[in-house]
Amino acid sequence: MSRGPPPPHTRYILHLWAAIIIQEDTRNWKDNPPGGLPS
Repeated sequence: MSRGPPPPHTRYILHLWAAIIIQEDTRNWKDNPPGGLPS
């Protein structure tokens, strides 16, 4: 196994995936404000 930071394309995919997850979390948070039970 190679050691060190992942290749650029892997880091790009991880960054893209993280951005999508954060976007979904933000949308869900707006739809279900804190304090309310999620439907």
